[in-house]
Amino acid sequence: MALRRVDISRGANVADPANLGSNPHVRKAWVMPWGFVLFEFYDPIYEELENPSSALFDVTKWTEDTRRYMNQLVDAERSILAPLYNGRQRHWQGNKLGLFLKSTTYRILDHKRLNLPWLGHPTDWDIATTIRICGKLKPAASRNSLEQIVERWSSWLSTIGSAPKIGPLVISRDDFHVLCEFPEACGDACMSLYTAFIPISNETCVEAVGFFQPEHKHLRYLRIGKPGEVTAEI
Repeated sequence: MALRRVDISRGANVADPANLGSNPHVRKAWVMPWGFVLFEFYDPIYEELENPSSALFDVTKWTEDTRRYMNQLVDAERSILAPLYNGRQRHWQGNKLGLFLKSTTYRILDHKRLNLPWLGHPTDWDIATTIRICGKLKPAASRNSLEQIVERWSSWLSTIGSAPKIGPLVISRDDFHVLCEFPEACGDACMSLYTAFIPISNETCVEAVGFFQPEHKHLRYLRIGKPGEVTAEI
């Protein structure tokens, strides 16, 4: 099975969010009510690229036709994000966050600085169906703000048939955690919640967020783009 390629960006960076799901290279399209879009970009050739028995597995042996086709795929992916890439050099990536996980590569893309929450996650968390979402609130953040974001996220997932079973939201001083059971691998749903904590116009209530296996008690969050970490225990 090919490694999934999932791009996440603000809706303003997507050429046609309303019709994104009809693009032949898009297998999943989520337009989220807090201003972000998540989509999986796919082509059958990706299956061959990760198959050790395929002639395409070794990039040094690619033919000119294969290289040309791969360049066309890059252009097709960038055309979806035309407002983001227009007028920029081809080597410019726009990556604000890249997560290279067992089943999926997640990229958060933008042309400007994003205030990304610190992030914590163990190995292979994205393929789990039961996950404990943990985090740290900013100083003086209200419990109500966090509850409202989680409720909005859960309600939106319900509208697309991906609603998790959510346990009690536990808040102790500036730490919080909630156990969630998802109907499928949790990666996309959890990353959609992560984007809900990215402030666009107003400051978010969350300093850090992480996605951990239920048995994990020692939590570690890494700062995005700069050195630093914070820890917590459940």
